[in-house]
Amino acid sequence: MKLKNILWGLFFLGSGGLFILNEIGYLEYASPAKLIITLLMVIAIIYNTFKLNFGGVFVPLAIIVVVFKDVLEIDNISNMSIIAASVFISIGFHLIFSSSRKFGSCISINSCNSKEFIKDVTDNEVVIINATFSEAIKYINTDNFKKAKITSSFAGVKVYFDNAKIKSDSAEININSSFSGVELFIPKEWNVVNNANVSLAGIDEKNKAVATGPTVVITGNISLAGVEIIYI
Repeated sequence: MKLKNILWGLFFLGSGGLFILNEIGYLEYASPAKLIITLLMVIAIIYNTFKLNFGGVFVPLAIIVVVFKDVLEIDNISNMSIIAASVFISIGFHLIFSSSRKFGSCISINSCNSKEFIKDVTDNEVVIINATFSEAIKYINTDNFKKAKITSSFAGVKVYFDNAKIKSDSAEININSSFSGVELFIPKEWNVVNNANVSLAGIDEKNKAVATGPTVVITGNISLAGVEIIYI
């Protein structure tokens, strides 16, 4: 019998038991929804432990912490910080214990598979950044920035836009991120508009000032990830 089938079976059995316990009145300190989410995350942790998938261990653990923030009395810590911390811890464990695996970081217009960070090069109007199970740093240098497409999964990404110039009235930063931490370093003059779809994630802004320059629209889908915009 496959491990996945066993774990899913345990999940549904446990879920049924939780509903019964709730009806009896034994779950007065936690709602069935919280406990089912916790049970699902525990199943994910067990499964990914056998697979040595660190992201699948630490991110579900972070979700459990988020669900029970009130019980743990850590309401002063943001959900994004908890998720982002789990992502970076996952990346660290992957890099330390999975050196035999091939991790890639692609930061260029074309597809690539390299551990090196590409920076201080002249970019085109559209910049594509892909990072998976890695840490990626990109310095965008262009006189006609129009769009950045950032895709990350179980990764840490830092993108510096201070050397990017926008000739038109607007530009776009498209982010599709899961189980990742993304930091955007953006000129204070840019007017950033957030139109991204966010699920169990957060977008924080630091050092925001009165914008007098072009409009930059944040689009994409961000789930179980943290995005931080730092104005410089």
